[in-house]
Amino acid sequence: MHRSKILVWALLLTLLAAASIVPLAMSNVPGQVSERINVSSRPTIQIYDTVDPKNLVRHDGYAIIYYWDKTNETTEPIFVSIYDVEEGEMVVSELHVDDSSDVGYVYPVAAWHIAANQLLIVWQDVSAGYGKVYGRFVSLGGTLGSKISIATSQGPGFLSYVRIASGAQKALVVFKDSSQNYRVYGCLVSSDGSVQGPFQISTDGAYYPHVAYDSSSGKFLVVWGVSGFQMKFRWVDEDGNLGPETSLGSANTGFLRPAKLISVGQGKFALAYIGHDNEHLNVTIISAGSGSHTDVVVSTKYTKYLDMAYAFGKIYLVYEGKSGNEYNIYSAVVTTSGAVESSDNPICTASGNQRYPNLDFDGEKLVAVWKDHRNSAYRADVYGATIKTDGQLDREVEVDVNGGQTGKKYVQMIGL
Repeated sequence: MHRSKILVWALLLTLLAAASIVPLAMSNVPGQVSERINVSSRPTIQIYDTVDPKNLVRHDGYAIIYYWDKTNETTEPIFVSIYDVEEGEMVVSELHVDDSSDVGYVYPVAAWHIAANQLLIVWQDVSAGYGKVYGRFVSLGGTLGSKISIATSQGPGFLSYVRIASGAQKALVVFKDSSQNYRVYGCLVSSDGSVQGPFQISTDGAYYPHVAYDSSSGKFLVVWGVSGFQMKFRWVDEDGNLGPETSLGSANTGFLRPAKLISVGQGKFALAYIGHDNEHLNVTIISAGSGSHTDVVVSTKYTKYLDMAYAFGKIYLVYEGKSGNEYNIYSAVVTTSGAVESSDNPICTASGNQRYPNLDFDGEKLVAVWKDHRNSAYRADVYGATIKTDGQLDREVEVDVNGGQTGKKYVQMIGL
């Protein structure tokens, strides 16, 4: 089993300057940043201005990066690259996942399918009048399984906001069907590629669905926003049985946007969402057994983008907070019982136009990565920081200067 003891992956979906693949400088020097590793020879702007999903899956010492080349308007191909963290080498580079003749395949998401012991990557097809969702298994050695037809819209429209989580035996893929009054549907994908569904999960007017799995209860939790300034959730087991549709209480009024859903162990989930007019960041703790939930306000700063991770028995968030006309990056710590231990902790030393944070936990260290747009709205310097267990800034490093210049996709290691 490969285990990285001193390095954390920071997936930097940025527009960087160099173009060749370079060897990794393995270093345990605190604050030292490795050489850039080019995982794509193709320029891309995908995920440049979004925070979820991060397009990085960890498994057994490997970092699996999946990405969509939306600059190629002819085919818009989807690729997978696999990096061996311990050995410091690329195992699979630019594996073309969708068929070469495919057009209009977009927004890939992926999860490690536990029973299949392979990556399951799924994506939308927006090339025709009827929306579709496809998937494919990818082994660590780069072997591609057959393309799986997961779902087709029931009328003219699109299947969007596709999300995925793996259970012990099956993976649940959820999506919104615009042809059916914007309902959320789900499909269960087995290790042999067989598909159960689609089955209806939500009533009309749903948006921003999210899904996560709790191993202790053996259930998936699906959460979505609904018209009328509400959020709802529903349990789904691996046989496709549905629990009741339940409303989530909230401390906010107005439009609610679910932003991140994770399992935090002990039969609990954490949902981070943004309140009315981006003026509140809240976390709701949901219990799998009873369905009870506790809602807390984490920050009242104006925010749009955030990320969240479970580490050291607690919930950590990084988010951009706006004061006046300036965005900066902050962190917060919330317990699994719903108590806010700290919030609005500054984790960047620069001030103004700090945007789009990501948070990663490798089992030992928490690393936040974000973009500094002070020099240009279209190019960015990239910064990273390790975060202490109390949510305070540990160490900040400049990862790349002028990271948004020419459109390559890289990953880098940050020494801890």
